[in-house]
Amino acid sequence: LALAHDDVSALVTALLGVHNIAMVRGDGKAREDAAAEVLSLAQRTRDPTAGLIAHLLQCYLSSRFGDCAGMWEHAQRILELAPGRAAPELALVLGEEPAVAAHQLGAIALWQLGYPDQARRHVATALTEARALAIPADIARALWYAAVIHTLCGDAPRVVDLATELVDLSVEHDLQLWEAGGSVLGGWAVAMLGDVETGLARLRTGVAGWGRFAKLGITFHACVAADAFLNTGH
Repeated sequence: LALAHDDVSALVTALLGVHNIAMVRGDGKAREDAAAEVLSLAQRTRDPTAGLIAHLLQCYLSSRFGDCAGMWEHAQRILELAPGRAAPELALVLGEEPAVAAHQLGAIALWQLGYPDQARRHVATALTEARALAIPADIARALWYAAVIHTLCGDAPRVVDLATELVDLSVEHDLQLWEAGGSVLGGWAVAMLGDVETGLARLRTGVAGWGRFAKLGITFHACVAADAFLNTGH
């Protein structure tokens, strides 16, 4: 229908839906095809919203291929296209606000490129902007990304704080995926701080819970679990 009516906004929304379903299912080929179509559409029409979404999808694809430099490049482009401009309506369509997502994905890229301090600053900015939007799912995602970066930096006390808030928020709003993610990261932190049995139990529960909802992220959480088990002698 979007193609028939030459409706750019509707077509981008439809392609975004195809991409997101493929992402949750772990269908890499379908993700690539949908992202490529959005990029082509953005280049052809020069539609600014299509451009933002195209760079966001390319950022996710760069992450999938381990292209950290590409991730950071696309994240920067998003921030250039939407400097200081909150877009709550777009966030409702995308499931995330583009600038917030750029800070989050950019932080992952920066940590892997060897810039942990910059990574921490970007997730802090993402969390501040997500709180301003006041969309529970956006805040939950921002808390998870912040907890991920601080986990990678080995800051267990900070992870406990972030994961606790994430689990509480997720329970309140029935965000079961993010509740599971908070349990994984919070479990890691609790175990690393000395309450090993409690931490590992939470971690196991979180890994199992996440796996019921998404394939994306399973490998990362398995690595977090392995780190916790190895470092606590289990």
